[in-house]
Amino acid sequence: MPVIIPSILAELIILIGAVIIDVIFGEPKEYLHPVVLVGKLSSRTESSFMKLGNKVLAGFVFLLVIILVFTVPLYIVLKIVSSVQFLYFIVAMIAFKTTFSITSMGDHVKPIVRALETNDIETARAKLSLIVRRETKDMDAPHICSATIETISEGFVDGFLTPMMFFALFGIIGAFFARIVNTMDSMIGYRNRQYFEFGRWTAIVDTLINYIPARVSAAIISFSSELLNYRVQSVPLREVRVLTESTNAGWPMGSIATSLNLKLEKYGHYVLNENGFEPSVGDIKRTMNIYYTSVYLSFLIFILPIMIIVFLIEFVW
Repeated sequence: MPVIIPSILAELIILIGAVIIDVIFGEPKEYLHPVVLVGKLSSRTESSFMKLGNKVLAGFVFLLVIILVFTVPLYIVLKIVSSVQFLYFIVAMIAFKTTFSITSMGDHVKPIVRALETNDIETARAKLSLIVRRETKDMDAPHICSATIETISEGFVDGFLTPMMFFALFGIIGAFFARIVNTMDSMIGYRNRQYFEFGRWTAIVDTLINYIPARVSAAIISFSSELLNYRVQSVPLREVRVLTESTNAGWPMGSIATSLNLKLEKYGHYVLNENGFEPSVGDIKRTMNIYYTSVYLSFLIFILPIMIIVFLIEFVW
């Protein structure tokens, strides 16, 4: 007779297993990674949808189709293997792992740090270009550091906190939904002539799903800075967070900028904490320490409490 495992315990097993997979194995191969597959499918099919008359509606349908293409098969697979508990946990752990990243942030940042420490600006620019949208070819060291720090803080929300929150609330399918939307936003969520209308719904949904995690991240980052004895706040976060074009990005980036008293700048777009210190390689390392500490804190003070609340609601209901 199979052992009946309470839902919260099952989710904890999946969560812990997925994190262990991330720590030991890192990211899956590109040809197996849902983020890569979403990107490929999006780039190959968007032109067909863009031919439709109403681009705003076409963009909404496009987003919905991409979400369903990936979540429906996953739901079916999980249902099929659910009768074999051990197999279900293995499949669920692997599937959930693909929705978030923890260790890969360090893998991307370390080459940039090494290049900067040896004054190899060209290599630092090249490595940075792999993780940011902005042009890097003319960046000096402080702006490379700034872009790296901004990426770490945003990645904490997009690549970790949001999918984790959606997993805690809605399970693996919820985490997949969040990750797909985030990936789609990076593909078509631009305010340019090509995507302003077509990518509007993707940008709206991405803003909505990250709304709470972005604001929670600011508190967690600030708390982590305090625990690490880094916090030297000189200006209030509320004066900094509103300076970015994104409704959400200003919260984690502003929290880092004010906690470490750093000037974070994106040419032609924003300057956060203008009177702060120019960021250095040491600040990148401190930001990574804050990132990892924030991951640990998130589990304790945000993700686990949500899981417990959801379980209690289901139990009472």
